Amino acid sequence: MLGRYAWGRLLLAVVLSAFVAIVLRPLMAYAVDGRAHELIISMNYPHAMQLFERAQRMDPNLSDAVTMQLWLARLAPAADARAAIARSHAYLDRHPDSLALEYRAFAWQHLGDNAAAAMDFAQAAAAAPTDWKMNEMAAQSARKIGSHANARRYFLRVVQLKPGWPPAVRALRELE
Repeated sequence: MLGRYAWGRLLLAVVLSAFVAIVLRPLMAYAVDGRAHELIISMNYPHAMQLFERAQRMDPNLSDAVTMQLWLARLAPAADARAAIARSHAYLDRHPDSLALEYRAFAWQHLGDNAAAAMDFAQAAAAAPTDWKMNEMAAQSARKIGSHANARRYFLRVVQLKPGWPPAVRALRELE
């Protein structure tokens, strides 16, 4: 049987661990994320990538940490780019963020996987259906892998969103 003192200590331990998990960890993740942005400004990309990874481990729902890792993946060695892409899957499955999907598509292109890039551009266009630029990137990517029907569909959407846009009009003529 626990005495009053032991129950009080147990309750204090539970409250403190909840406070750390709910309040302090996300705040520390934001601090680490902010430091990583400072490192980008000073062009220390490898260290910035490590800090964004740490921030994501501290707070798996910190969208900026995921997005910026994918942005950096375009400039990183192949192994680091693959690792950033792998870390992004769990987050993007829960939160289909169009910007993070766009950056992941660019990372796939950096690795030479145009089919995976086309899939991510398509998901980004679906997540941001009124973004003409996202639809244009999906169209260009679909065209690059030979999926002309999808490219045409995305280019038509671009022309709907940005009437008369010359690159889209020209591409539609070429796809006929």
